[in-house]
Amino acid sequence: MTSVDKVVEELRQALEQMEMKLSWEDLPVAALEEFKDAVDSARTSLQAFLDADGPADYHDSLNQVRLRRAAGVCQNVFAGLMNGTIGKSTEGFERLATTVKETSEQMGKLLGQ
Repeated sequence: MTSVDKVVEELRQALEQMEMKLSWEDLPVAALEEFKDAVDSARTSLQAFLDADGPADYHDSLNQVRLRRAAGVCQNVFAGLMNGTIGKSTEGFERLATTVKETSEQMGKLLGQ
């Protein structure tokens, strides 16, 4: 077994153990959100590692993975806005609106350079 295979197997086992513990306990939503974020971060990093041409390319690859995922999320949100499943009354809408505004302003600055 290669060192990468060993790390992947250890991660798989750790996630299975965490999942079992989570299913036995009545955890607050915030703890579950942190767990989801940790798993998502590991998934993103692993995808960037697999996509990278070598160690020096990892950070560029990580940024590409993040941008692809962000674009996909934005497309899904846009579809929700268009079909009415997401609107002003949707929880988190105000935070989204603020983030979109700030992101648009920053992108405008970058594109204007």
